[in-house]
Amino acid sequence: MMSMRGGVFRYKTKRGELWGFKICVNYKQIKRMGYPTKDRALSALINLRGQKGVDVRKYTFKMAQGAFMDQQSTLVKKTTLTHYKHMLSKHFADFPEKPIDDITFGDLYAWFYAQKVSIDMKERLLLLLKKIFEHAEVYFGVRNIEYKKLVITKDYTIKKAKEKFVLTKEEFVRFYKKLNGNYWQCLFLTAFICGLRVGELRGLQIKCLSLDKGLLQIIQEANSQVGEGKTVLLPPKSSSSNRDYYLPDFFVSKLKNFIADSGLKDEDFLFFGHTKDKPVGKPNLANPIGTMTIYRVMDEAQKAAGIKHFNFHYFRHSEASFLNEKGISQEWISDYLGHDSVDVTRKYYIHDSSEKKKEIRDLLENKFKGDFEDDSEDKKEDK
Repeated sequence: MMSMRGGVFRYKTKRGELWGFKICVNYKQIKRMGYPTKDRALSALINLRGQKGVDVRKYTFKMAQGAFMDQQSTLVKKTTLTHYKHMLSKHFADFPEKPIDDITFGDLYAWFYAQKVSIDMKERLLLLLKKIFEHAEVYFGVRNIEYKKLVITKDYTIKKAKEKFVLTKEEFVRFYKKLNGNYWQCLFLTAFICGLRVGELRGLQIKCLSLDKGLLQIIQEANSQVGEGKTVLLPPKSSSSNRDYYLPDFFVSKLKNFIADSGLKDEDFLFFGHTKDKPVGKPNLANPIGTMTIYRVMDEAQKAAGIKHFNFHYFRHSEASFLNEKGISQEWISDYLGHDSVDVTRKYYIHDSSEKKKEIRDLLENKFKGDFEDDSEDKKEDK
């Protein structure tokens, strides 16, 4: 019989007030957070307390997997849940169908090393396996620690460090000229100049703009609900993500013309979606453009421009590196991009481009030219 005791608690986040619960199960503490109301947290706690020990001879991994996914559906984002479902259907379909108590290291070894995947994916599979086994132990009292013997063999081969891609002005101009129409040119110019997250870009409505003042405000982001075909507007990622952009005059003029030509008003999305009518979809001003549509157009323009493939998020990296090259302080860059910490900007977003490296080379050349030249030729002449 499992011994349990615990209770619910309230806590604050940047997005508001949430609830969670703590419980001690057989002297091991479980903590669950992220419930929108006290009743939801209390219900989850009661359900956990009400679970009885199961017959270990009948409790299979597939049953444990189902119980784990039921619990996660109330705790994690829909995108994370979809990722779990994908991994389970693709990589766990041939998992040993035995009672958990009967699964041996040999069973796990045969399954694990039959997976022809990358080292990174193997690590993810091990983590998910650990989560499911721990869930079975903590919630149902069914214990098997054979999975702890699985290890990923170290690869000691030397690999070239992966360089972060920084889009230069010339590369962006080539990319821009391959975009079809004013709609896509405005969309990617906004991403490049402001360094926006894709959700922030999709969440822009006309009410977020004060173009007479040359101002663009980030007050929300569009979040697609995976599997439901819905898009909802949420507050930005963090409080520091609420920010203003003062746009250059040439861009303000371009946006004004685009808005006037499209007939957009207050609640309309700046980068609106389209219906699925063929051959040409009609504007759907009440919904933003889809994320996958943006990625598809990006990919086509990159190929047409003959430049290296890059992800949408690298507009932010490129903007940060450009501002850093021009002497803007890292604190101001962090504020411009809406980061909580300048450490995030410094570690992940500021990359010296080849232009900056050439500038450093020229500075060193001018500073030390003639001071360290090889004098071997002079010595030969002396002989």
